[in-house]
Order: sequence, then structure tokens, then C-alpha cells
Amino acid sequence: MGIAKLPRIKDYWSSNPMLGNDKVKRTMARDRFVDIYRFFHISDRENGVSPNDPSFYMMRKLDPFMSCLRSNFQMHFEPYPHLSVDEAMVKYKSRLGIVQYMPNNPVKRGIKVWALCTSFFGYVYNFEPYCGKRDKLPRSDNGLGYSVVTFLTKNLSKGHHIYIDRFYTSVVLMKDLLKSGIYASGTVNTNRKFLPTNIKNVKLADNGSSKCFQCIEEPNLTCTVWKDKKEIFLLSNGAKNEITTVKRRIGGNVSYVTCPKVIADYNKYMGGVDLADQYRKYYDISRKSRKWWIYMFWYLLDTTANNAYIIYYILKHP
Repeated sequence: MGIAKLPRIKDYWSSNPMLGNDKVKRTMARDRFVDIYRFFHISDRENGVSPNDPSFYMMRKLDPFMSCLRSNFQMHFEPYPHLSVDEAMVKYKSRLGIVQYMPNNPVKRGIKVWALCTSFFGYVYNFEPYCGKRDKLPRSDNGLGYSVVTFLTKNLSKGHHIYIDRFYTSVVLMKDLLKSGIYASGTVNTNRKFLPTNIKNVKLADNGSSKCFQCIEEPNLTCTVWKDKKEIFLLSNGAKNEITTVKRRIGGNVSYVTCPKVIADYNKYMGGVDLADQYRKYYDISRKSRKWWIYMFWYLLDTTANNAYIIYYILKHP
């Protein structure tokens, strides 16, 4: 059903040769499928928690299923050295307390899911839906971005390098990740706490010019400033001050400009979550429903199928 999209589910059993799918018909009778779909549930309603209860969790229906998936995602795959943390969006337009609006995303309205994905293949290694203040993320005084990254990387082995954007990046996060043996690079806002004033006021004259600042107390912590169309600030806890070249197209002409390697690597490895979303949407099975949680279930099912294919592909093409 993800490969051959039809307007209605019942169309797969249609006698019209333009609609009916013989493989679907041979697999299961229409009425049986409709009954299973109508009564499908993945939680114990008798042991539910009232929304007024302080321990209420919006994703309680899906929590056992999500825990099982997380465990299996991490058990059966050893991630590549480079991973990225970003948010995915599960499309949902109806009224719901946890729906987020992100105007710059392809999916502008829906349920936000924090995800840790490999930069190559887009394998989803860990994830957590965002439910506001009543989710399962352990909160800290260092902000939501800090909590998200530390939660997603808690089972990650030492030596990996993660890439994050300015929402998550902070000096405190970089130091704590390094203590855990995890390297990280991320663009950073110049108004972040503990970022020195001399870095905030940097102005570079020419495109391709750069400066690198090293922390005296923590030599592994560096802040690289590079000018493309404007100054880009990138914080890292495990990068060397190396220079490379990147391709730029200006007015139809190709030119090469110098660029710090840490920024070139960031552009190369940051897109893991976007890649996972791209692959997941190729054959997504989502359908309209009155149940909000079924949209999350479809997201999880599509993600599981995509992860399974990635493992299969890697085993076939070592």
C-alpha cells in the first residue's frame, strides 16, 4: 500500500481493474482488514492514566512500542562514526496539544520528533517525540537543546562525532559530551552563555576568510568563524584547525573558496535526519484517520521498515 497509493483503502479490493490489487486481495479479505484496522490498538486502556494525573504522558499509548523499537534499533546496528541530531515532523493538521508549527520545514504542522540518525544512509538510531513539559526528557538548567542531545546520545559509544544546529549547541553541552567521550560540532548563536565577547564581535572582510579560537581551559574546545555570505560561527570539541576548499557557483560560474575543514565536515554530515525523512516518505503508508496516535504509529512503522532495509543493504554490500 505504500508502493501503490490509492484514494481509499477499500479500492485495493475493487473489482475495477484500474484500482484492484491482486496481491492485496490474495493476502487478506477486505472485511477482515477493515475490522482489524477499525479495532487496532497497541495499549492497555484499562491501565490508562487520566490527563489530570501529574504522571500523564501524551505518548502513553505508544510508549511500550517505542521502547521496543529503540532497543532493537540500537541492538542490531553499530552506527557509523558520524551522526546528526535534528527534528523530524510527523504530518498532522488537526487540533492537538502537542502539534508544532515550523514554517521553514517542508512539513509545517505536525508532531515533532527528536532524532539521532547516521549521516550516511539516515539510519534512525534513537528518537523521542516532543510532548512539551510532560514528556520523558530529563530536564536540566542548561535548556531543552541540552536535554535532547544528552538523552539521544546516552547509549552511544565513545568516539562518535555528532553534528547539531544552533538550537542545541552550547559551551556546556560541548564540554559534557567530551567528558562522555563523544565529539560534537554545531553552529552556534553568538549570544550563547559563556561564549567570549571577542568571538561575538568578529567581523571578517573577505569571503573565504576565517578565524579559529581555542579555549585555554579546555584546549579541545574551539570556535571557528568563517565568512561565506555572512559570518558562520561553529563550536566544536574535537576538530583540528585545518583548511580545505569548497565549490561555489556564482552567476553560472564555478569557483573554489577556502573553508575550515570543520565547517566543510559539518555541511557534509549534518543531513542524517533529513535523509531518513526523505527515504521514509518514498513509500509511506500513512492514511487519514480520526486517531492522532495512528499517525505516530505509521511514522514508526515506516521508520522501522527503512532501518531494516538499510541493514539489509549494508549486509548485501559490505
